[in-house]
Formats: sequence, structure tokens, C-alpha cells
Amino acid sequence: MQSRYTQVGDGELLTVGEAAAELRVHGDTIRRWDKAGKIAAIRTPTGHRRFLASDIAAIKNGAAQASQEPA
Repeated sequence: MQSRYTQVGDGELLTVGEAAAELRVHGDTIRRWDKAGKIAAIRTPTGHRRFLASDIAAIKNGAAQASQEPA
């Protein structure tokens, strides 16, 4: 996925929509997770949320691993 945003430090930042698309959830879910502290957001000077691509990938990989574990 190519983001409109470049890298900050060592990580690429994703918008709410990009993070939601990666995790296959609605943008409102991403916002709720941020408010609940389940995912870390970086705020822009104008108050928009941005998420590290590495954090989103870790959540995505963790969910994939959890779905593969036997019940």
C-alpha cells in the first residue's frame, strides 16, 4: 500500500482510512480503539490521527496468528 505520507523517523504514517483498510474494519472502529487506548495514534498539528504502519502490521499479524491457533 502506498501512503500519501512519507516517513517519520523510522516509520511510515497511515491515515485512519488506510489503517482501517489494512485491518479490514471501519474507520470508526479505529477511532474507538484509539480512544480506548488499544492502538496508539500520533496527532498532527491540526488534530488528525496518524498511525505507524509497523503498529498496524503488528496488529494485523497478531490477528492472523490468533485465527490460526486451535480452539
